[in-house]
Amino acid sequence: MEKRRRKKAFTLVELLVAVAVIAVGMVYALGALGQCVTALTMSQRMVTATFLLNNKLWRLEEIYRENNGAEPNTDSGKFEEPYENFEWAQSTLIVTADIGNDFNQTDDLRKAYLEETVRVSWKQGKTTRDISVTRYVWRRQYT
Repeated sequence: MEKRRRKKAFTLVELLVAVAVIAVGMVYALGALGQCVTALTMSQRMVTATFLLNNKLWRLEEIYRENNGAEPNTDSGKFEEPYENFEWAQSTLIVTADIGNDFNQTDDLRKAYLEETVRVSWKQGKTTRDISVTRYVWRRQYT
């Protein structure tokens, strides 16, 4: 009698189970990839906004040097290409916080400084995101 050789092979059920396991794994992997892309986009926009904010602060500093200090004002606008999706706003106001140890010191500091806030904002989906800096700048002295 001749012995029958049995070929080793996968059954259809085994193949279906293997494909299902791979499909579930791919769903999780693609979900993680989507989150990575979102995080990368957010990081890129934050770095760009930081660059634009720093550039705006340097330009304001040049203006203050030319004018021997700052004056109270507010201003806003959009950046030029390729940064047209970013907007900026700047406000330079009289200091309202107590910034000294006593009244005379606070009053002197208010005469010498203004509080400036510069903000860069952008749209990300339906949300508006922003980054801002608040600093004290020399107040323009009239002689």
